[in-house]
Parts: sequence; C-alpha cells; structure tokens
Amino acid sequence: MTRVLIVDDSMIARDVLSDLIEEDGDLRVIGTAADGEAAVSAVAGLAPDVVTMDIQMPGGDGLTAIEQIMARNPVPIVVVSARARDDQTLPFEAISRGALEVAVKPSMPGDAAALRAAIRRVAGIPVIPHVRALRTARSMPPPPVFYYPNRPRVVGLGSSAGGPAALDVVLGALPANLPACVAIVQHLPPGFVASFATYLRSRTPLEVVLAEPGASVEARAGRLVLAAGDHHLVATSPRLLSAIPDPPWRGHRPSVSVLFSSLARQLGDRAVGVILTGIGDDGASGLAEMRARGAMTMAQDEKTSVVYGMPSAAVKLGAAVRVLPLQDIAAAIRNAVEGPAGGHP
Repeated sequence: MTRVLIVDDSMIARDVLSDLIEEDGDLRVIGTAADGEAAVSAVAGLAPDVVTMDIQMPGGDGLTAIEQIMARNPVPIVVVSARARDDQTLPFEAISRGALEVAVKPSMPGDAAALRAAIRRVAGIPVIPHVRALRTARSMPPPPVFYYPNRPRVVGLGSSAGGPAALDVVLGALPANLPACVAIVQHLPPGFVASFATYLRSRTPLEVVLAEPGASVEARAGRLVLAAGDHHLVATSPRLLSAIPDPPWRGHRPSVSVLFSSLARQLGDRAVGVILTGIGDDGASGLAEMRARGAMTMAQDEKTSVVYGMPSAAVKLGAAVRVLPLQDIAAAIRNAVEGPAGGHP
C-alpha cells in the first residue's frame, strides 16, 4: 500500500483528490495539508511514500515547500497542476527543485487514472542521492576531451521522469552557436508541452521551436526542436524534423525510440543519441539502431539519474557507446559536434 500526502489550498480539492487517489484500493491518503508550511511539517510527521503538491498556495508556496522537504525529509513529489496555459512554467520550476513528475489536476475523463499512475511510478524511487547529484552536476569541472570525427548534424535527447531537471543541466551548458540541431522527446502529460517549451527558452541560449503537427522544421544549427504533444518527432530527411501522428510506440507518443530510429535511418553516423533519466525502456532499441549505423550514442549513468530505467535499458542492450554522469554530457555533445578547437563542419 502506497501512503500519500495531499497538499492543496482548497478543501474541496483535497476531498476530491482523496477519493480519486484511493479509488483503486492500492493507494491510501494518510493526510492532507493546506499550504507549504503545513506540508513540510506533515512530511516530517507522517513520512508518506509520495506527496502530491499544488504549487500556488497561501502560507508558503509549493516551490519553497519542495525545496524544504527535499532538504530535510526527501520524498517523491508529484506536482498536481491545472491544465497548463502557454506561459505556465511553474511545474517545471518545481521539478528543477526536486519534484519528480507533473500530473494534471483531474477535471476530465482519464485525468484521475493518469494521476494515480504518476503516483505509482514515483513510489519507492530513492530521491536523496539524486537531488544531491543534480546540485553537484551544476558545479562540476568539464570532463576529458573526446572528439568524434564525423561532425554530427543532429543531437537527439530523450528523457522521462526527472528529465526537465536533467535537461536544465545539459541545455544550459550548450552554446547558442552549437553547430548542430538538438531534437528532444520528453514524456509529459497532455497539455504541458507549450509551457515546457517556454520553460526551456529560459534555460538555454538555443532557439527553441515546438514541432507543430503537419509541418516540418529545418534541423538548423543552434536550434532546439521539441516534440509536440501526442505526436512523434522524426527526422524525415537529413535536414528536416516533423511531427507525425503515427501509433504510439509501447504506449508512448512521442517516443524516444521513434525519434532515434528516424535519426539512424536519415543521418547514420552524422547524428548523436543521448538517453537521460526516465522510467521504462523507451529509447533503448532506437539508440541501438543509431549505434549500429555508426552514430555516437550516450546514456546518463546510474548515480546521477533520478530514475535509471531508460538509461539502464540502453546500457543492457549495448546501445550506448559512452555512459556518462549528467555533468559530463553537455561537454561530450560539444566535443562530438564541434571537433578540435570548436571547428565547424
């Protein structure tokens, strides 16, 4: 039985969430809190397995509460947010401070089941070492130089749980004049993709473009292309990326493996594939295809991964040429695409 603490400033919302969370019988709500300050005390006193956290609350906001909880009594936290507006970046700020997942506050059919699934996914994840690793990653020196001779044109990045915080570290260390395009698949709840694109624009000097369904985007140097909601992101030529509505791959749309497979087909050894923290095995088979075509492939190591599911699956499959701590990945990407002395293709 997974023990859940609900944090929300609305009494009605707390009551509704309690009923919805306990609906299947395997999750039990052991307490509620109406603000951030009460949440910090409740976590210390009740020791829940998972916390669901509203962000904007009186008497101590959710962001501050998350920081205090992760510093004092770390526990997996699922941010529960209303359906995102285009400018709503707070859920991703929360993840950068230690939360693991974002879920939609139930208002439509399917939302409650998605929330329960998010709680189950994060239950039992050991959060203490991962939070420390993310803090350390932002201040570590660069790794030894490693150059890749083929000067790749596109870098594919895939992530899931913990991904926004990991992407924050990697993308923040890439320059605006990176001589390659970056294509990203991040598993997100429906309705949060546009706000995640806004969040990324505040975290990287790269030009951030959201792949729109039915349109193609030029895979241009210095550009970051983010997969659209409920559409796969694929390379349709060596210079074009497109959002397509093909069926989900193993339950995922967009899928990291679908992106990586397309990079293998269209670019071969002129691509880089990187798998970051995430639950499950999405990306592993696609990364293996990339390696088989001569691409440089990387996976985040276990010590710095919030969840070592996706990287572990890639490593076990022999898909990753290099297994690196989070703080080394941006430098490894730059080494691969820039070549000696930052030269351009």
